[in-house]
Amino acid sequence: MPRPIDVGALERQLRSFASSGTTLIHGITPEVPVLLAEDMTLLLLRLVGKLLLVTVVPLVFFTGAKLFTVGILDFVLSSHAKWVLRLLIAIIKMHHKVIQ
Repeated sequence: MPRPIDVGALERQLRSFASSGTTLIHGITPEVPVLLAEDMTLLLLRLVGKLLLVTVVPLVFFTGAKLFTVGILDFVLSSHAKWVLRLLIAIIKMHHKVIQ
């Protein structure tokens, strides 16, 4: 089981490195790379998630919308659609008369 990281000690070490002008690489402790690796992994996962959200989801949405639109156009241009549309118009007219 890994030992818990003392965040306060890490902050003090980072402040002392920053104030002394020493680079972080020369005075690095074993806990710092683990902490940085965990943060970088989370950052990378968030970045990949956002990239998928921005690219894949719209692609699937627009492709599906395009297929749906093509399906509707095929139906509208078919001969059966004329009868269905006439029936819908008649139902709407009857419903409108009932409401009045």
